[in-house]
Amino acid sequence: MELYRRKACGFGFVKRIKVLFWFVLFLAPCFSFAQQLDEQTVLKMVSEMDHAISQRDASGLARFLSAELTVIANVRASGQTQKLTMNKSSYIESLKQGWAVATGYEYKRTDIKITLSGPAKAVVTATIAETVTVQGQTIRSTSTETAVIELVGGKPMITSVVANVQM
Repeated sequence: MELYRRKACGFGFVKRIKVLFWFVLFLAPCFSFAQQLDEQTVLKMVSEMDHAISQRDASGLARFLSAELTVIANVRASGQTQKLTMNKSSYIESLKQGWAVATGYEYKRTDIKITLSGPAKAVVTATIAETVTVQGQTIRSTSTETAVIELVGGKPMITSVVANVQM
């Protein structure tokens, strides 16, 4: 009878403890790491954003932007510099309007550098080259861009962008 109780109660209990141990040891860290930014996560996000931009998909891009987004663009053209400041909605609306009138659009991000700043923040710097054709005129620009990505509700989101644009 004692042997039966050990088999029925003892080993079942030990198995449950082992399962719990393996869960805590191997699976629980996966959940906590999902709440941290790493280079691979940031690169994947940048790649998905670039795809949305190349497709002129403003809504697709918007899903990566924090509701509290601030965009500052220092645009230098014809020897003069103009500073533009936008929030998420004005930025997305500006993209929609620009892409709607463009008959051609090319976009390329190069020189990507990612700096992790703690478990919930990353700074991405890159060079952006864009070519837009509007009413038969081709406009080329190159910009250096600094974007801050932070975890917002456990999801990586761009919270700020500063771009120095040369046209």
